[in-house]
Amino acid sequence: MGSMVGVGWAGVKRTGLASVLVATPVIRWPGPFFARYPLNVLASLTVTNYRAFADATVPLGPLTAFVGPNASGKSSLLRACVGGSFAPADVHNKTGMGLVRRVDDAGQVVELRFGEGHEGTLAELGPILRLRAEAMWASISLVEAKRLSESGNNLANVLGTMPRRQLEQLSKRFAELVPVFADVDVRPAAQPGTHRVIFQDRWRPKVWYEPHEVSDGSLLVLALCALQFQIEPPAMVAIEEPDHGLHPYLLSRVVEVLRALATDRTTPIQVVLATQSSELLDLLHPDEVRFLTRQEDGTVRVDAAPLDTPAWKDAWDAHHESLGNLWLSGTAGGVP
Repeated sequence: MGSMVGVGWAGVKRTGLASVLVATPVIRWPGPFFARYPLNVLASLTVTNYRAFADATVPLGPLTAFVGPNASGKSSLLRACVGGSFAPADVHNKTGMGLVRRVDDAGQVVELRFGEGHEGTLAELGPILRLRAEAMWASISLVEAKRLSESGNNLANVLGTMPRRQLEQLSKRFAELVPVFADVDVRPAAQPGTHRVIFQDRWRPKVWYEPHEVSDGSLLVLALCALQFQIEPPAMVAIEEPDHGLHPYLLSRVVEVLRALATDRTTPIQVVLATQSSELLDLLHPDEVRFLTRQEDGTVRVDAAPLDTPAWKDAWDAHHESLGNLWLSGTAGGVP
């Protein structure tokens, strides 16, 4: 990662295994693309002796994608970003102490050490989502839900919990992205005490579709849109394979939703995602991607695109500015 990140520490305060450090705010992303965006929750993440990572520092933007083959540590990085509990089992080779350090754009640092019989917890910034359309098909028991569940199976409850105005705003946003629909609503299902999401046809107002009658991509777009309108929007969301089973057209709409979430001026939600889809990469900017590569010793290296180097510019031109093709060629790393 080299000169991309610099940190100057002004002081350290430790309490037990957790350490809170005060740092001078010298972390900066060196490009005009991110410069116009609002401040991020996290500017960088450092993991040491954690899972498959010996030592890696990862710059983070409003939207950051981790790309790599299976078992390359993508899910582990997502977990370190959003926080939660860390145990000795999370230490690389199960020996010594592990470290997760998070730095925000104000230069404030939170550091957690764990291992050798000690567990620790980092404040959770948001959920890890593994959204699946089939989980959203069924009716669900009516209960209050302020946040979307991991699979999205409580989408009807999230929409039903929203104030009417927020639901109307969500419906309008969804219809802009998927214009075959004019509205979304929540209606009672046949079984008492249950309800489901329904979708109104754009051209035939009396026609409403059940969840299993709409495309998987439409359900995923709705679930992602709902993140910003739910009662308790998270500071960050981590998403596993948002491209799962999507038509290329709706995949572009998904990326549009994610970028809008991350760059919203009033309620931004920082987005980190894991993928191994070349189609998704073609919809991202090169400076939004981190490439994860297994090394000979089994540890994982994390690289950003070296945008200012002649070699990158030559490869970018050779692959006709297709990030997906460039990644598949092995030029950028992140391949088996």
